[in-house]
Amino acid sequence: MNVDFVPADRAVLAANLRESFPFEDSFFDVVYSSHVLEHFTRKEANQFIQECMRILKPGGVVRIVVPDLELLCRKYLGVLNRVRQGGELWELDWSVIQIVDQLAREKSGGQMKEMLNSVEKSVLKQLANTSSTARRIWVERNGDEDKQTHASSPSVAPRQHTQTSFGGIKGRLKRFLVSKLCPEYSSAACSIGRFRMSGEVHKWMYDAIQLQSLLTSHGFVDFRVQDPLESMIRNWDEFGIDIEPDGSPYKPDSIYVESLKLV
Repeated sequence: MNVDFVPADRAVLAANLRESFPFEDSFFDVVYSSHVLEHFTRKEANQFIQECMRILKPGGVVRIVVPDLELLCRKYLGVLNRVRQGGELWELDWSVIQIVDQLAREKSGGQMKEMLNSVEKSVLKQLANTSSTARRIWVERNGDEDKQTHASSPSVAPRQHTQTSFGGIKGRLKRFLVSKLCPEYSSAACSIGRFRMSGEVHKWMYDAIQLQSLLTSHGFVDFRVQDPLESMIRNWDEFGIDIEPDGSPYKPDSIYVESLKLV
C-alpha cells in the first residue's frame, strides 16, 4: 500500500504522515520510506518512526532512505580541494547546493532548479571540450534531479514528487483565512512563509549515526546500512524500487538503512 500527503495517483492513500498512521497495530511486514524523513522536523521524525514501529508486525523491517549528509560533506571537501588546485567552480557550487539549497530555499526548486535549467546552456557547453571524467562527475552530482529536468529518453518517465498544496475548496478557504490574518498576504514574508510550510523544503539532514540513534530510541534492533540492492526484505532485488531501469541508483547520494522490530 502506497501513502502520500497529496497522492498523484488514485491508487495511493492520502494521509498526514506527521500524525498517527491510518492503520492498525502490527499490520505490515515492511515499512519503506524514501526521501520523506528529511522533510520533517526532528520532533515530527520521532513521531513518524514511532508510528512505523506501531504498525509493523513483530519481526517486521523498516527501510529508510534519505540524503546522506556524511557522503555529501565528504564529496564537498573533495571538490573544495580540487577547486583550490584549479578545478571547475561549477562543481563546488553544485556540491554546496546539494547540502544547503533544500534547507534554505524560499521558492519551489530553489537554486538547484536554476542550475539544472542552465545545464545545457552553460555547464554542458563548458564540458564539451573537457574529459569524460568531468561529464561523469556532473551526472553523479545531479542524479535523478537532472533526469527530471532534462529527460532525454522517452522510455524513462520522470518520477513525480508531491507536496502539501493550497488547491481545492480547502485550499481556497485556507488562502481566505490567511489573507484575513495577514493583510499583506502578497508580501515577500507571507509568500516565503507559505512556501516554507508547503512540504518541499528539508527540515533536517541525517548520517548513519543519527539514523541509528533515532531508530534504536524507538525500540528497533539490528540496525544496518544497506545499498540500493541489499535488504533484509525478502526478494528485495526483484522490486527495483531504489534503482533505475538501467541499474543505477534512483537517488544518488542517498543512505539506505534498515532495522527490525523485535519478535
